[in-house]
Amino acid sequence: MSSKNHPNHLQIYRNRMRLSCKQVAHLLGHSMTSSLTRFELGRSVPSLRTALRLAAIYRVPVEFLFPRLYLNEREEIRKLEEQVSRKWQLLHKKSLTANIHVLA
Repeated sequence: MSSKNHPNHLQIYRNRMRLSCKQVAHLLGHSMTSSLTRFELGRSVPSLRTALRLAAIYRVPVEFLFPRLYLNEREEIRKLEEQVSRKWQLLHKKSLTANIHVLA
């Protein structure tokens, strides 16, 4: 068991749908509720397939089920996009400067 906690809204959406752990586990194809309980408590993160199935069961986008994880990943991507953009701009500027020297 991981000591890292992965907060989510799985239990909130399960309760909104008025489903029991056993019902959701069955819909996921699991014979026991232990995996779902670990997901709901944030002790583990489901596979992509399971996360997509949970989203389908609860009828919400997967990022609604794992908002903190989604926001963290989105923030990291935005930072990387900025870095890539700055590098591209720098390379483009150098390329333009080199072309001007060739033309001169």
